Amino acid sequence: MRRAWVLNFDAEDELERGPRHTPGRAMQARLLDLARQVAPSLGPGARVLAPALHEAGEGIERTHAWCPTPRALAALRRAGLTPPAAPSFDILRRVNERGFAFALAGDELPDVHRATRLDELEALVGRRGPTGRWRLKRGFGVAGRGQRPVEAGTLGAPDRAWVEASLRRGALYVEPEVEIDREFSVHGWVGRGVSLRSIRAATVVDRAWVSSTLAADLDPRTEHALTDAALRVGRALEDAGYHGPFGVDAYAWSGGLRTLSEINARYCMGWDARDGWDPP
Repeated sequence: MRRAWVLNFDAEDELERGPRHTPGRAMQARLLDLARQVAPSLGPGARVLAPALHEAGEGIERTHAWCPTPRALAALRRAGLTPPAAPSFDILRRVNERGFAFALAGDELPDVHRATRLDELEALVGRRGPTGRWRLKRGFGVAGRGQRPVEAGTLGAPDRAWVEASLRRGALYVEPEVEIDREFSVHGWVGRGVSLRSIRAATVVDRAWVSSTLAADLDPRTEHALTDAALRVGRALEDAGYHGPFGVDAYAWSGGLRTLSEINARYCMGWDARDGWDPP
């Protein structure tokens, strides 16, 4: 089957900024590099239209967007193709903003907070917490972007400037900085219910995905905990009006297993033909 793709790995930036988003030259180069890495996993006959690795050609039977944002769907239309059915921009924005995962995660990792004011955030990071360090996360970000580790205590001038700029964008999420032993991603699909496709063990360097393999060595308790959390996320996505692929990031650390670290309501790095490209 011949498929046309838009690999908009900058989707989180568009979700945050809306129509104002235009990737700069550095981002365009990064998108092209990522597209070249991912393209071989898309299967024979796949045509990557954006970034421009290929032209559409004849006989395209299915169209796909990494994340079906307005820019991605418009790119398919410009190529004379019919975009896939997609949730609205508002739904995509809501379920990919970090607060959606925050509301579902509970207290699995201790001392995780959402802050919308500078004084509130300063009070949070002023405490030592479980590890003596904190990680601040903006509502949108991928591969470690939009995050900042800080020491417990009073914010220094550079940290304070970053925080003030971040709060102008929206809420900041405060988590203890922990040493991660192993990272996972559970891939699934929302559509006519929730179906899970695979559990992947991920190799991550400096918060950026490098590779993943099927996690075939999980003990039953860990596997059950990961699948249970992913099914719960899938049902919440369905209730929010989302349909399509999704991933749930998780990790093991010295304090146990965090089954819901982040939600990606889109295709995910490491997704391949074993997960399938189509709805159930």
